[in-house]
Amino acid sequence: MKKYIICIVAISIFVSGCSSAKDKYNALNNYFDSTVKDSTKEVIVINRKYSPNITLEVLKGNKISYINVNGVTQADTTFYKEKDWKAMKKKYGRIQLPEQGYLLENEFWTKEDFRHKKIIFEHYKTQNDLLIKYMNFDNSLNFEVYFFSDPIYYHKRKYLIFTAVQSRLEGGGNSHVVIMEKKHGKWVQTHIGYPDWFN
Repeated sequence: MKKYIICIVAISIFVSGCSSAKDKYNALNNYFDSTVKDSTKEVIVINRKYSPNITLEVLKGNKISYINVNGVTQADTTFYKEKDWKAMKKKYGRIQLPEQGYLLENEFWTKEDFRHKKIIFEHYKTQNDLLIKYMNFDNSLNFEVYFFSDPIYYHKRKYLIFTAVQSRLEGGGNSHVVIMEKKHGKWVQTHIGYPDWFN
């Protein structure tokens, strides 16, 4: 009987973990689909995941804006809650040395994580490495380049939050934290968080 109960508990934990991962990647893909609307467009995704530390750092800065149904943003200083943030940091925060940067060493994105089929996964060292690799191809410098962190839950799992960096090979781009809320069974972006260096 004891072994039976342990087996049931183990199965429940496994199913719950799979469901949680699926939920997170649904949120990420809903955002990605809204950003890259052309399903035939080739884009680059850096295969090393961004550290959740930057997501936590941006959220702590409390430069959060609400996005209404018309896409207009308005500052929302009530979104950040210290108690929820501390619980989030305890669960998801990583110990990383400054020289390690914000890319995780051994956690990678794969094609199975995304619904978009036209993704080129690249290992990132510097922007110049990518420029040198693609500069000999016609129009290749028009590629959009994306970095993502894993989505993490916030405020009693009401929100999923992750860092998104969007740039182009020739330069320019932006970094922000995407905040998703499930409405009518679908994850939609309701807020955006700006890092301190945002202009």
